[in-house]
Amino acid sequence: MIFAVFKLLQGIPAGGELPGAICYLFEASDLGKNQSWQSKRYMCSFALLGPQIGLALSAIVCLILKVFFPLEELQNHGWRYLFSLSGSLGILGVIIRKKLHETLEYLRFESHHKVLHKPVETLFLKYPHRLKLALVIPVFEVVAFSVLSMVPFYYINSPFNIEDKSIILISLGFSITNIILLPTIGYISSKTRTFPWLKISALGTIVFSPFLLLSLINGNFIISLLMNFLLLFFLSIQSAILPSLLAQIFPIKLRYTGIAFSFNICDAVLWSAFTGVCFLMLKKSNPFFVLIIPFAAITFLFAIRISKRFKRVYQKMK
Repeated sequence: MIFAVFKLLQGIPAGGELPGAICYLFEASDLGKNQSWQSKRYMCSFALLGPQIGLALSAIVCLILKVFFPLEELQNHGWRYLFSLSGSLGILGVIIRKKLHETLEYLRFESHHKVLHKPVETLFLKYPHRLKLALVIPVFEVVAFSVLSMVPFYYINSPFNIEDKSIILISLGFSITNIILLPTIGYISSKTRTFPWLKISALGTIVFSPFLLLSLINGNFIISLLMNFLLLFFLSIQSAILPSLLAQIFPIKLRYTGIAFSFNICDAVLWSAFTGVCFLMLKKSNPFFVLIIPFAAITFLFAIRISKRFKRVYQKMK
């Protein structure tokens, strides 16, 4: 119980590190003579790579424990290995964090402007439209990823009856695929306009999500697996572009606060809610939770369509 509490406390500052990483990558790609906004987009495509590496490592650890440790041994003392490993990684993260310095872009701002002492208040009073936009944009990525990550666990049900080890391997395959796709898509998309890529990702999930649903209903494992990876590709487009999009919505004086507030609120609320919905539907062997993905994509397309603020931001990102 004590270890669980410490693990919870460890997760609280982690919620602040991802927005910090986005800001750092965005600002570290300093605009010089041979650089452009495209370089910032490419650098930011690495922001969500860390969580995917963490998911891959967790799948590997779970697979090792599943193969080499009996269930009784895991319940008695095997779980301690997991806490020891995560604790060691946490210490390593603190060491790396202490060695980082402020970006040149922020140092220049700090030397010429006053740092805000009430950034949250300023965010709500002076930038409400940008905040609303930043709250809507991550919806598709957060919801789709939470739902898609639950799909492999449906294979435990009849008629698939896939064993636990295979489920872990599928999840590992998802993570490795994402690790490869994020920087690749980030590099390719940085050479072109941003909006068409976002539109392709949303439309692709709308078109192919019903095929995933039909393959689950019909018990076609191969087709469902192919649809899984295809939807993962479309979702990776969002994950690669989203960080730079969020970073450019806010001015430097509010960038960290704006990203942290909008992304973490969206992530905490929607991830928890839709993961819970998927879990309840999985218990009843109901595959229709997949339809949440195209619904989130439609919401995303509608939001960026009607948002004049988004259009202004996007014009600056060309």
